[in-house]
Amino acid sequence: MREDELGYREMHRVRRPDGMAIAQVPIARNLTRAIEADESAGEGELLKNFGHIDALRMYGLDDPEKLKKAGFSVGKRNAFEESWVPNAGQHGLDPREDLYVALK
Repeated sequence: MREDELGYREMHRVRRPDGMAIAQVPIARNLTRAIEADESAGEGELLKNFGHIDALRMYGLDDPEKLKKAGFSVGKRNAFEESWVPNAGQHGLDPREDLYVALK
C-alpha cells in the first residue's frame, strides 16, 4: 500500500464518528492518476517535475477515490466560489484549486 493511502486510512481512523477532514494536495488536472518521484531523484528533478524540492508526488484526479477507499464520503468545494472560508486569499488558498471535504 502506498504511503499516501496509508495516511488517508490513518486520517479516517483518528476522526470522531462525525469527524471531518479537509484535504489539500497538489493536483494536476491533466493527470488521471498520481505520479511519484523516484527515490533517487535530486533537487533539480523534483523542482522540475513537482514544483518543490520537498514534493515527492503530484496527485491526479483519482485522489477523491483514495479518500473514499479509506472510508470517507467526499465532496469537493471551492473556498472562493462558495465563500465558505472568510478571507480565503489570506490563508494561502488558490482560487483555481478545489478542496476535498472528507466526512467520516
